[in-house]
Amino acid sequence: RGRVCTRGADGGSSRGARSRLSYWALLLEQRYEGDPWAHRAAVRAAGESARHHKRQCIRTCELAKAAVQALRRVLAAAGGRARAAERGPAALPDVGHARERPGYSATLRRSLRGCTSTPLEQTRPQPSSPAVIALHFALLKPKRLAQLVEKATELGVTQLQPLVTSRTAVRSISIEKLRAIVIEAAEQCGRLSVPEVFDLNEDLESCLRAARATAGAAVFACDERPGCTNRLDQALARAATDGLHAAAFVVGPEGGFDPSEFEALRVHAELVSLGPNVLRAETAAMSALAVMHCRL
Repeated sequence: RGRVCTRGADGGSSRGARSRLSYWALLLEQRYEGDPWAHRAAVRAAGESARHHKRQCIRTCELAKAAVQALRRVLAAAGGRARAAERGPAALPDVGHARERPGYSATLRRSLRGCTSTPLEQTRPQPSSPAVIALHFALLKPKRLAQLVEKATELGVTQLQPLVTSRTAVRSISIEKLRAIVIEAAEQCGRLSVPEVFDLNEDLESCLRAARATAGAAVFACDERPGCTNRLDQALARAATDGLHAAAFVVGPEGGFDPSEFEALRVHAELVSLGPNVLRAETAAMSALAVMHCRL
């Protein structure tokens, strides 16, 4: 009762803080033995103090190596030392202030591992996403896949699900590399949230069931065949009559889905057309997200 566990700056349990709080709770119990309500209020105040201390401990974070290198270039360019920063010296000052575009100003300090950042104030509010947008896409060649992930992040996608189908030429990909591309694209476009990149899925059925769980009936599969006349903009307009809070888009590989996969798509998704032209897979994904982006 009244015992609060705090964590240190490195994320581990702080035994000293835990033992001090336990001792303080014992003293409080002895002091307010005759008044249980005053004892509860005092223990609650002790817990709030410990939680505030915990928040103060985790506010300062260690920056990644790539972020430190980028900050060195930016701060050096701001001080008129752009050429020196390109050659790689430690141009980061011991104490500096950086006002980043996404929404926080921070104090930067040199540490043994590189650099730490302590937020000072919020300079721009973080708006909540108007809708959950999931993109389920078949793997492409690395260059085109990177372009797809980058542009999807800029167009506001919140979930990215790489997929392997029967006609997928590429069968493996580095998920960590995709996540790095997503972070870089979010920083470039000034986006405050980072899309979630899921692990590779090799089962189209399970992928479609997950899409249904996320977006309900608003699951749209891009169909490049000429027989499909259901336009995506019209399908989104029908889905938005009751309020469109989530949507999922499924894009196949360069060779398209095979007949058995189209049967599964008819059951779990709505087949839509992106126009009369046959688009590349990455172009189809960006076109679908652009239509959705205009409706937000």
